[in-house]
Amino acid sequence: MLLKEYRNIYNNWNNFLNEAGKVLTSTEIENMGAKHQSATSISSRKKAITDPDRIKSDLVKNAGPSTFITFVNPWDENTPSLTVNPNVSYDTPHGIYGYPLTRENAQSLISHGQPTQAQFATDYKYFHIFKLSDMHTKTSLKDPGGESISGGDSHIVIQKDGKNNYSRSKLISDATEIFSKFLFICAHKFKPEEIRKTFGNADAKNKNFNKLKSANDIRRKYLEMIEAFGWALTQEEHKDLSLEELIKRYLNYEKLIGHTSIYSNDKVNLNPEYFGLIVAYIHEYTKRNNKKGFDTAIREFMTVKGSVIIKDIFNVIKTSLKDLKDMDAIVPENITAFHMLYYFTQSLSHITEIIDFNNENSSGYYFSLYLNLAGIKNITDKGSSSVHPNEPEQSLNFSFESGSDNSIVHVGTYLNIFKDLYNPQAAMEILDFLKLY
Repeated sequence: MLLKEYRNIYNNWNNFLNEAGKVLTSTEIENMGAKHQSATSISSRKKAITDPDRIKSDLVKNAGPSTFITFVNPWDENTPSLTVNPNVSYDTPHGIYGYPLTRENAQSLISHGQPTQAQFATDYKYFHIFKLSDMHTKTSLKDPGGESISGGDSHIVIQKDGKNNYSRSKLISDATEIFSKFLFICAHKFKPEEIRKTFGNADAKNKNFNKLKSANDIRRKYLEMIEAFGWALTQEEHKDLSLEELIKRYLNYEKLIGHTSIYSNDKVNLNPEYFGLIVAYIHEYTKRNNKKGFDTAIREFMTVKGSVIIKDIFNVIKTSLKDLKDMDAIVPENITAFHMLYYFTQSLSHITEIIDFNNENSSGYYFSLYLNLAGIKNITDKGSSSVHPNEPEQSLNFSFESGSDNSIVHVGTYLNIFKDLYNPQAAMEILDFLKLY
């Protein structure tokens, strides 16, 4: 499927490396993953509207192909603003999620308490209505407001069959951008001395010891890998081998593959030890060459091994998706270049979370960050279950740009007067009638 792109990796590798952008600064990386460092696409607070007639009127008036509804509970004493909840982290990108607010979905909410079949968060106290720009629409007999068909370059719109507006020609350059920044972040975030100190102070009698040991086993292995490299380079038989040659011997396809489960939202789980070895290489290379930053080591590594690893990860994803289909798991009907990039990014975000010793539950944050590096800040799924198997229809917005982002517009905040209306049988009847499932 990607044979031509694979050839481009080898033939134009230096161009792809140059497109990977500027080296991230240490300060930028140190702040990554912390709770206060979340997607900043919008932070808009409006007074909550509580009048039932006004609420129903606004729902109908604003419904359309570019309109979405997100349900929220307060996370402090104030009415929640439309922003990324800093206290939430899932295995999906960290951002603002919403259900499509078409005319039919608005009527379903008013009548039965749910805009779609999905149940998640529809019993929360408030909801926001927001609109996304750059939505290309077409006329529809089904909905007077029209139907969304695609977005701009930064807005990926996935149709029910999985097809979307992401350009296949961008896949390799985007994957290179993401993988290069992934290595920069992991190299900076990996703190061998902190790991040594944490485990050195861990006592088996401590009630948190077993939890600590389980959570950090893989980090201990990272440390062992660094020490192993130091030992290997002092051995007579290895003295004439470059670090590049050493790492070629240890990084093979079999060690890359992790376990994939039908019960996991992840389409592929990569082996953290594999990437721990890469981080070890970057640290050792930098130290032995008296470099102040990791950029030279990463560029050397990418030149020698980067294209092969990206190709191998794509192959792992393809194999994993085939296995999941054989197990009757929920996967998109058509696997496109965007799906390859999305699952590629998802797998790397989990590795980053493991390496980021000081910020637990940060995979969703890194998932969004890496997609943003590829220029993506909005995803609208029209029923393919690409973002999450249990939420086939949804939209999410995430941006790490400073200042406001005009791709999302906050229409208003409303008291959820419909939260007690939900009745599963009644909801299924109306959804059946509207043929939305």
